[in-house]
Amino acid sequence: MGHLPYVRTLVAATCTSIMWIPSGLTAQEAAPDSPPVIQIGIETVRAGRGAQHTELEERWAATFREAKVPVYWLGTTAVTGANEFWWFTPLSSVAELEAQDKAVAGAPGLSSASDLLSKADGENVESNRTLLARYRGELSRPGGVPVPTARYFQVLMFRVRPGHNADFETAAKLYNTVVTEASGSGHWVTYEIISGMPGPTFLVFTAMKSLSEMDPGPDMEALAKAMTPARQKQFNDLSAAGIISTTSLVFQFQPRMSNLPPEVTAMDPTFWNVHP
Repeated sequence: MGHLPYVRTLVAATCTSIMWIPSGLTAQEAAPDSPPVIQIGIETVRAGRGAQHTELEERWAATFREAKVPVYWLGTTAVTGANEFWWFTPLSSVAELEAQDKAVAGAPGLSSASDLLSKADGENVESNRTLLARYRGELSRPGGVPVPTARYFQVLMFRVRPGHNADFETAAKLYNTVVTEASGSGHWVTYEIISGMPGPTFLVFTAMKSLSEMDPGPDMEALAKAMTPARQKQFNDLSAAGIISTTSLVFQFQPRMSNLPPEVTAMDPTFWNVHP
């Protein structure tokens, strides 16, 4: 995680439809809204170096836990796609990154320990990048599985044709309407990338307790019924006009590579409090 722009990664945990519980809130007081901004750290690991990289990431999380600095993150690894590790940080604003940087710099020995771990990890990482994304509530359908009780994220990445944001947004709202009429059981949150990669790009997150949730279920029949031929044509036309490509990725939560506040781990302590 050494690639993020401040002393180590100040990554915390993630988009909340999905429900991230901010520090200072109990599980019963969990904020219903998603963070206004998220930071996403992405590392591609060299072939054959996954075990070494994982060990260092676990040591990194342990170092922050021992320092007791209120900087939290959720670490995930790719189930599909490239051999990548992703971290997610919820932010009230982009400016919050500076405050987190100062917190790490002010913790005795933490910056130097992070530097040593980053140097040791250099031969394990092939590439890295950092993204910033802004929440798009009107394109989201919050609810569903709270992050602390989930085990996976499904992430849909939409590359949108420049100048065609309106087509994508209309298609997204149409799909939301169809799901609501069909069953009301689908939930997701949408973020638009504002820095770090070509755009327009949108990320749609769904939290899952099990990969079985990706298998076809009884809701598919209701969804097909609600997607009338007229709606299907409209959706297809909007997608063809506005979307360059769609990529589906799945990530598994890694508790030993995560550093979460006690009020979050308390929702599922058996899973989260497993530290090396």
